[in-house]
Amino acid sequence: WAKCDKSMKSWNKRWCVLSDTTLAYYKKEGDKTPAGEVPYSPSSVSKHTEGFSFVIKTADREYIFKAENDEELSAWMSVLKKESAAAPAAAAATSDDAADG
Repeated sequence: WAKCDKSMKSWNKRWCVLSDTTLAYYKKEGDKTPAGEVPYSPSSVSKHTEGFSFVIKTADREYIFKAENDEELSAWMSVLKKESAAAPAAAAATSDDAADG
């Protein structure tokens, strides 16, 4: 996965953990404190126009994430849409992310 900065010019690898209605992202696996959190229950999840990326829209902003391939993109979108509708158990995966932007 990747989360990009506001300008969409840079992507940084991140570890993501899905819990209830929050997607927390960490600079690396094993970090105790997340680099950021994305509340997605009230947000919409949709495919983005660039590559294997998708958008999570919240009331305040848009978060753009990028998967490694189409299969990974489909898996994450499916889980996020299911989570935002039903809020089941946690899930985790590796991520790419840049500064909160």
